[in-house]
Amino acid sequence: MDEAIRRARKPQQGGLGDMYAEGKGVPKDYVLAYMWYNLAAAAPNYSYRARNRDDLADKMSREQLAEAQRLSREWMPKRKDWLHGLWEFLVGAR
Repeated sequence: MDEAIRRARKPQQGGLGDMYAEGKGVPKDYVLAYMWYNLAAAAPNYSYRARNRDDLADKMSREQLAEAQRLSREWMPKRKDWLHGLWEFLVGAR
């Protein structure tokens, strides 16, 4: 996951979902892509990411979906601190 964070241009989960869904810069991983899309869909102004999540769900097994939903739930409480750290990293890198 560190590679995806390092390559992300914007501090948004949807961009990470795109990377994992398409295998751009990271190994293709529908479970992680779904997780990032799911987290992005919950954020204001990013509800359109629910369509990405739902389209991806059609390509996944029930087991993969369950794992992606579990990861989303586990990550959610850490989201604010993680995004703040990512923002600091990106702003500091300028």
